[in-house]
Amino acid sequence: MTMADPTDAGDAATDLACVREMRESASERLRGWPTTAEEDEDALAGGGGAQLSPRAELCVRYRLAQKRNVLGWARFLDRVESDLVASGGGDGGGGT
Repeated sequence: MTMADPTDAGDAATDLACVREMRESASERLRGWPTTAEEDEDALAGGGGAQLSPRAELCVRYRLAQKRNVLGWARFLDRVESDLVASGGGDGGGGT
């Protein structure tokens, strides 16, 4: 089996387009949840006077962990895009 040569995989403009598509996918995922990360954090802190059952708390903690992972991924993609633009790979634009 021969490994592909990644140096011939594309150009900076294509990389930038790919990064933007991945970031848009992350944004869509965040919009797909019924609450924001801030709302989940507030619920876990007892905001609004509501006390979560142990099962509901576990569900909110799990959902919040997923959101934090997606938010971290989006920040990483922002950095990759910034580096690509700085190296002349695109025109900027976009953002989360």
